[in-house]
Amino acid sequence: MRTSAPLLAALMLFGCCLRPGTAMADEAASPPQCHDLAARYFARDHGAGIERNDYVDPDTRKTLYDETRSTFRDYYRAPRKQCFVVISIENTTRLDAARNRAVWVIAIELNANRSAGLFHQTNDSADICFVGDRDCRSRAEWDSLLQPYLHD
Repeated sequence: MRTSAPLLAALMLFGCCLRPGTAMADEAASPPQCHDLAARYFARDHGAGIERNDYVDPDTRKTLYDETRSTFRDYYRAPRKQCFVVISIENTTRLDAARNRAVWVIAIELNANRSAGLFHQTNDSADICFVGDRDCRSRAEWDSLLQPYLHD
């Protein structure tokens, strides 16, 4: 279920793996350090986690409501000293009765500065879903495939 244009857009959206030389191998040697590293990584691109971009059309005076909410969770794998961050972004837009919802979730191994998996869903349809080299078709399947990366 990989699509090159949406995949590239997602990687650019999350800033993952596109900044050379930013691997953080020695910064996450313990769970508290992993949490701090994940929080800094999240704050750099997502700030406080809520962004509103409402727009009022000057001709029709209709308002397009647009809100993006972002959250993160960190995971530390002690035996391998790996630090992961899972960033979830939900964007909702509304105009009159029309409503669209998009969800992005990306898992990033901060030590190696690489994506471990990506999930994207628009309204009720998942169009990008993979963890490692395995494709998936739903959020539940994505969550299941991701578990071995996050827990020992």
